[in-house]
Amino acid sequence: AGSVREVVGRRDGEDVSIRARIVVLSAGAYFSPVLLLNSANAYWPEGLANRSGQVGRNLMFHASDHIAVWPRGDRPAKGPRKTLAFRDFYLHEGKKLGAVQSTGRTVGYGYIVYFMKSQFDRSRWRWFKPLRPLLRIPAYLASYLFGRATVFATIVEDSAYPENRVVPDPDEPSGMRFEYVVRAELRERVLAMRRLLKKVFARHRSLMLNHDVDLNYGHPCGTCRFGTDPATSVLDENNKAHDLANLYVVDASFMPTSGGANPGLTIAANALRVADRISTALQQRGAAA
Repeated sequence: AGSVREVVGRRDGEDVSIRARIVVLSAGAYFSPVLLLNSANAYWPEGLANRSGQVGRNLMFHASDHIAVWPRGDRPAKGPRKTLAFRDFYLHEGKKLGAVQSTGRTVGYGYIVYFMKSQFDRSRWRWFKPLRPLLRIPAYLASYLFGRATVFATIVEDSAYPENRVVPDPDEPSGMRFEYVVRAELRERVLAMRRLLKKVFARHRSLMLNHDVDLNYGHPCGTCRFGTDPATSVLDENNKAHDLANLYVVDASFMPTSGGANPGLTIAANALRVADRISTALQQRGAAA
């Protein structure tokens, strides 16, 4: 009831069990909650560390738009590309938006063809298949007239909602699925960021490459969030599970908000912080023994 006794798994077709004084779970914001929810027993009928019912909930993504920009004048295309970023709109008129960064990608003929065909496949003309190969003509003209553009990406902060969640699903090959609804407030903030970008790049030719809200599934977080209240969070301020003496979760699932930037460095920095706490706890146990 109060600690993790062992981790049970299967390797090369054989069952294995691993015991440790402290267990650190870091399977990512998708699969850490799945492992906890699947680890139900008499002490934890709703899943390990899930007394609050929050395990797997509060799933957050980033909303990311891509905008192609053709700079005015004769600008060289050589040199480092993924070097520009700005956060002028991270907080704009009381709304949390996010950051903008260059992606390192350029827009030439091939990219324009791909974009036009993907737009065609979602249009009302998609039934008229003979028209699709002809899109190469306007794509070639666009690349000739505009030259090579560079692509910028936005990272718009998501908000936590309990209904957005990861759940185990044995019928899926991965063993999980997620349920997510794009809220009106997220759609409004994405549109606000697009309006600001159009204003920022007004002196240059630009083209927004997205139309609907485009979720970044590579940045999931929030599904085992930390906090000081065991009723509304899964982990305490040091990423230790509430009510469990020796279980820590140190991946992206700990984050209570998504933030408006790539979470990778934040996750790494927090893991190092928690590692110091674990080291201290082990030293204290050793001294007590």
